[in-house]
Amino acid sequence: MTYFIVIASIEVHKIPSKKAWFVFGIIGAILIIMNISAQYSARKFSKEAVKIQKQMEETSKTIQKKAEQIQKQLEEMQKQAEEARKAAEEIQKGLEKK
Repeated sequence: MTYFIVIASIEVHKIPSKKAWFVFGIIGAILIIMNISAQYSARKFSKEAVKIQKQMEETSKTIQKKAEQIQKQLEEMQKQAEEARKAAEEIQKGLEKK
């Protein structure tokens, strides 16, 4: 395909053969370098994404454990509040009887 493009460029633009091959060679080299660079970046990004995903999973587990601890503390505080309310009612009933 490249051969046909170069030949067409030579015929249409009336440029020397060496010049056409040189220009398309440079363009091809640039495209190859860009492709290799893109592949390298994609692989590097993929490795980083895996690391970040693992960190996020660990953080999520930690947050879930903390939330469970807070829930348990809240339930304990509710039990204590209920006991305090019952004690206050008993005290109030005792005061009303006297």
